[in-house]
Amino acid sequence: QALLEAGDEVIIPAPFWVSYRDQVLLNDATPVILETQEAEGYAITRAMLESCVTPQTKAIIVNTVFALIDCNNFFVSCERLFRPDLEGKPVVVLSSNDGCIVARSNEAKDLGLPMGAPAFKWRYLFNQQNVQTFSANFEIYGDISKRITTLLTTITPKIEIYSVDESFLDLSTLNIQDYTEWGRTVRQSIFKNVGVPVSV
Repeated sequence: QALLEAGDEVIIPAPFWVSYRDQVLLNDATPVILETQEAEGYAITRAMLESCVTPQTKAIIVNTVFALIDCNNFFVSCERLFRPDLEGKPVVVLSSNDGCIVARSNEAKDLGLPMGAPAFKWRYLFNQQNVQTFSANFEIYGDISKRITTLLTTITPKIEIYSVDESFLDLSTLNIQDYTEWGRTVRQSIFKNVGVPVSV
């Protein structure tokens, strides 16, 4: 039994997950987007909600603001912790048995080295452009990932670890006035305490 049918309206506060609108449309209902503002903490006031409600309103999708913490070029960033002299130079990390490129510095990306490429096909460019190569050390990467996760759990215990270099933080219980400044603070804290650059 479906909750929605043709003619129903569903209020979706923005920003929202990209799939929410399509889920409503798949049920032949009409999405009604309720715009919220970062400056107001994406709060929904009674007046805002009342302006969207009609006799056809069937539901409202309650949204939670998440932050994605994504380590930049993670395996390369880990290697640079032990080799700071490689900052600003092209670096790649190779998979087990040095088969394929599994991480690239921005400088290596600028050289056109593709992700997942067989290393033997690009050895000439490694030599020509003095690209530093490392065999993957997943034990070290895992340890550094745990350090970052431990730091993130001091911000909020509501964390979803997505991969070795990505985590989602549920911000619903945090009192954040300026999300941009909050993101900068998180980035600075991780870089200061762990040494890995991240995007938020």
